[in-house]
Amino acid sequence: MINKTPDAEQKLQKLQIIAMLRQNGRASLTEISEKTGLSVSYLHSFLKKLNGNEVVKFFCVPDYTAIGYSIMVCFLVKSNERKLFVDKIGGNKNVNDILKVNNGSDFIIEAFFRTMNEVYEFSEMLKENSVEITEHHIVKILAKEKMLRN
Repeated sequence: MINKTPDAEQKLQKLQIIAMLRQNGRASLTEISEKTGLSVSYLHSFLKKLNGNEVVKFFCVPDYTAIGYSIMVCFLVKSNERKLFVDKIGGNKNVNDILKVNNGSDFIIEAFFRTMNEVYEFSEMLKENSVEITEHHIVKILAKEKMLRN
């Protein structure tokens, strides 16, 4: 039998609250209280502490297809001038994320486009600023934002 310390119990409660917020960021404190058994006042003070912390940031995740960006492409990029590359590419309106990676590539760029012509133009710009790129069109998202969900 596992002996739960107060600290372990508190960590479990925090993960449970964060998991519920990931499922429904607009849930009321009353709803969360009913599902977790924690008091509304505890939840209020917990969220107040959490709000300014780097652990939780509230933001919206748009449905890019609904706003006309139906083409999602991930590019694996190797570049000789990494800092210049990030500065130049990071400002592009189609770039959603730039991730630093290892094992033969320097970056993964996630970008959204309205047309295939935009993809082509972006890809050509990457080629001018990179040693090597590979392009991967995302056909279907099978799982997203699943961590810490019940």
